Amino acid sequence: MYPEDKDIKGVWKKYQLAAIILPTLIIWTLFFIQRHIINHENIIAFLIVLGLNFDIVGVVIASIEAPFLGFFADGGLLEGKRNLKKEVSFKRGLLLICLGFFLHGIAVIYS
Repeated sequence: MYPEDKDIKGVWKKYQLAAIILPTLIIWTLFFIQRHIINHENIIAFLIVLGLNFDIVGVVIASIEAPFLGFFADGGLLEGKRNLKKEVSFKRGLLLICLGFFLHGIAVIYS
């Protein structure tokens, strides 16, 4: 049975979810416990931690791939769609990484 376009999508694996959820929870919990007063140093730390969080999420999203769905006599159309989904995830991940680096840069300039 030939898969439809809606069936071609990236699959989140457990380690990818854990790589996003665990560091995010730990980092932000410790950040808010440690820094509860708004001042210049805390804004810099906030930008750095936010940039780091975007970097972590971006790297994981960039690693998401659509699974191999089998061989079909379609002249590579299905594989092309699969690669397109992979490329979209990769671009989204890189965009988040760029945003993370941007926040790091702002924090360095602001400090």
